[in-house]
Amino acid sequence: MASELQVNTITEATSGSGITFAKDVIPATPLSHRNMVINGDMRVAQRGTAAVTATNKFPIDRFNVQFGTDGTFTAQQVSESPVNFQYSTKWTVTGTDTSLAATQYAYIRTQLEGQDIAHLNWGSSDARTVTLSFYIKSSITGTFGGAVWNGAFNRSYPFSYTVSSTNWERKSITIPGDTTGTWTTDNTTGMSISPLASAGATYTNTAGAWVGSGAVNPTGATNIMNTNGATYHITGVQLELGSVATPFEHKSYAEELTRCSRYYHKNTGNLTGGGLSLSTASLDSVVGVSYQFPVPMRTQPTLVFLGASARQGAVGDGAYYNEKGFVWGRYKNGGGNATTGAYIKDGFETSGAEL
Repeated sequence: MASELQVNTITEATSGSGITFAKDVIPATPLSHRNMVINGDMRVAQRGTAAVTATNKFPIDRFNVQFGTDGTFTAQQVSESPVNFQYSTKWTVTGTDTSLAATQYAYIRTQLEGQDIAHLNWGSSDARTVTLSFYIKSSITGTFGGAVWNGAFNRSYPFSYTVSSTNWERKSITIPGDTTGTWTTDNTTGMSISPLASAGATYTNTAGAWVGSGAVNPTGATNIMNTNGATYHITGVQLELGSVATPFEHKSYAEELTRCSRYYHKNTGNLTGGGLSLSTASLDSVVGVSYQFPVPMRTQPTLVFLGASARQGAVGDGAYYNEKGFVWGRYKNGGGNATTGAYIKDGFETSGAEL
């Protein structure tokens, strides 16, 4: 005989998370879109998978490297990863700096828009606790660290963790909400997150507490640039509400690519266009191409044409673009032909609106 089980409330048996699922009520910790980090599983790499070796470069989308030491390094997307993941970002030391000067640093970070962390209420008495988690595989064991900080780099929370083996390990850091400081809530940088960092005295501070200065890692952490050939793999970066790290939230590739395209977009196809082709004494003539970005970008991007672009019979370039797309072409003032159309080919364009 058929039976029916009705449940009004499910409360977690173990203490810590405080997650309660009540009938007809959306849980305080959402079941989807928990992770505030974009491309945390490091699948999207629109710029390619070649190693980067300079500061402010992106080995994958939304994660860049910041570097200012006497050593050298490479960083790139690789297929080595823990179970349930496909990729990680690998940092390799190719030249050591065994004693970082006060203002030297080396770290990998991602940045979140202020409007995407506004619900954390940081900078107020209603500031909410978050948990940062990630997977790391290091050829060196010891105490490592990183930090989160605000856009002005005058509020930061350094943290430390222990790497006890050369296998994949998942780390989890609970961060109390910052009740002071300024945390933007617009489309500028709201928060920077570095899961792996080293720095000199100027950019270090005590682990496990908010400080009124810019720090990228804790005092006493292992210098990641100390050993030639040392490697560090990072993936599965997740920032979520609450004091417990839940399993990593895997989103579809299409969704992550779309979210990444707000900050960087690359089109490797060809584009041709026509326009006016006039021969008069007074009217200007214009030919050009137009393109709409897949999603509106964070702000008006920096536009770069990668391949060949051409216009015959005209005397000047003209362009109009904003966060939604662009029109590009050539023109001839005051009559005469601008004939045969315009094209962009063999690479098309990149558009960057990174934080």
